[in-house]
Amino acid sequence: MITTITEQQTLTFPVELIRRLNLKPGAQLDWSVASDGTLIARPLLSRAERVRQAAGMGRVWLQAGQSAVAELIAARAGEDQEEGLL
Repeated sequence: MITTITEQQTLTFPVELIRRLNLKPGAQLDWSVASDGTLIARPLLSRAERVRQAAGMGRVWLQAGQSAVAELIAARAGEDQEEGLL
């Protein structure tokens, strides 16, 4: 696959490459140059995808039936009671 840099210094990627890498409009690429001069482009995950991957990562530290959200709510309610807000 060959790509040409335009006078506006933009690149147009072949559709086969875009489909193979599942790139969408707004996708970001991290560019680097290897010691031999090879140009390397790595697609970055979108913010939404990074959040999806991070979601639930802390669950490994919870015991069965334990809810971090419920514990946080209970802790905040206890603090509110101590401060006379409830």
